[in-house]
Amino acid sequence: VVDDEAFSRAMVSQMLRRLGVAEVIEAADGFEAVNLIDKRREAIDAIITDFRMPGIHGLSLLRQIRMGQTAAERNLVCAMLTGHAERHLVGLAMMLDVDSFLAKPVSSTASNPCTRMTMTE
Repeated sequence: VVDDEAFSRAMVSQMLRRLGVAEVIEAADGFEAVNLIDKRREAIDAIITDFRMPGIHGLSLLRQIRMGQTAAERNLVCAMLTGHAERHLVGLAMMLDVDSFLAKPVSSTASNPCTRMTMTE
């Protein structure tokens, strides 16, 4: 879980643990996420990253993963976490083959919390 807001990061991590995820790793920004990815011996199953963060933001992190610039598999499941569903950001993420979008605040009671959101005009 990659988010510069500690509260959001903790909430998503807690939700994942309640859903049965055995190990949740947290990073405060894209730089820390890349370092964690590259230093881990075990593969990472998925990343949930915020769009807007200082330094390496979520789109840049997604781009690095998709282009093979990290130790992660290029087809790693990636979800974008955002409180801002701005059309151009969503479009860019879709061009980078994002797997899903999660709108803040995230809730485990949503009918399907990990689906691609639809874009409206």
